[in-house]
Amino acid sequence: MTGLGTLIDVAIGLIFMYLLLSLLCATLNELISGFLSWRSTNLRRNLEDLLDHQGIQNAILNGPFYEGIRRKDTWLGKLVTPRSDPGPAYMSARSFSTALLGYLANGKTDPKQILVEVQSTVGQLPSGRLKTSLQALLTQAGDDYDVLKVGVANWFDDSMDRLSGVYKRHIQGLTLVLAAIITVAANADSITVARTLWNDATLRTALADSAAKYVAEQKPPPAPANVPAESQGGSTTPAPVAAEPDAFKKTLDKFATDFADLQNRLLPFPLGWEGEEKLNPTTAYYLPWKILGLLITILALSLGAPFWFDTLSLFVRLRPTGKKPQRDEVAR
Repeated sequence: MTGLGTLIDVAIGLIFMYLLLSLLCATLNELISGFLSWRSTNLRRNLEDLLDHQGIQNAILNGPFYEGIRRKDTWLGKLVTPRSDPGPAYMSARSFSTALLGYLANGKTDPKQILVEVQSTVGQLPSGRLKTSLQALLTQAGDDYDVLKVGVANWFDDSMDRLSGVYKRHIQGLTLVLAAIITVAANADSITVARTLWNDATLRTALADSAAKYVAEQKPPPAPANVPAESQGGSTTPAPVAAEPDAFKKTLDKFATDFADLQNRLLPFPLGWEGEEKLNPTTAYYLPWKILGLLITILALSLGAPFWFDTLSLFVRLRPTGKKPQRDEVAR
């Protein structure tokens, strides 16, 4: 049982390291994506693609709704983004539907009059994807304005699903790059860390206890590239969120706080290049093993913090000794 307990504690130590470094990746990811206004830029591009009519584009993107949720970019953002005002990061499907139909209705407020006016306006649009899509939605809605509103919202949702896929691929690529940079900079060699934990019972037990305490105290980290959804109308599209003028500064402050906390938690681990020769004497097999150890860590970090939190929680419960941590159930 002692051998099994040792093996589990070594695994807990490694997984705990992966979790902490993954959290650092996620924090940097959020900082960089916010700095570059990726969400805002992707949303605007998607709206421009969806509304392939210049007049409607201008009306929606410069209208009162969009204006009300614009981001106020910082001077730092202006250094790296082509637009001084990248626009909102999110838009709800219901709000998009209201804004588009409001423009097409030309000021009409009665549902029946709106339907007639929308049909007339759409009929005058030049041929294109927008006209084809709206005519299909009008046919489906018939004489029911509410059905039309829901149809336009669902059409927007489908488009946002594609946008989310593009944004997620950007984030995954950035995560892999950040994982490689962090791993090499910290010399987070999985093989060396595992060997050190196996040979050092005091360090191994201390890190396993620290990991158990962390699991008991923390809530699961949010999945990367996911955003809060609007709960009404069956829509899964994020609700509009307007960033405050100092939003980037707040993100930067949060990063500084999170980084300091992660740095303190990582201190006990055998990381860093100082003392490398003592831990890994230079031999003919040094370089291959070192590359393999770093690659294992890079690939592990690419799985993300939520994965490692769940895995760590499982292994902590499997520990044959020690008090089982208690933590509140968290709605997933």
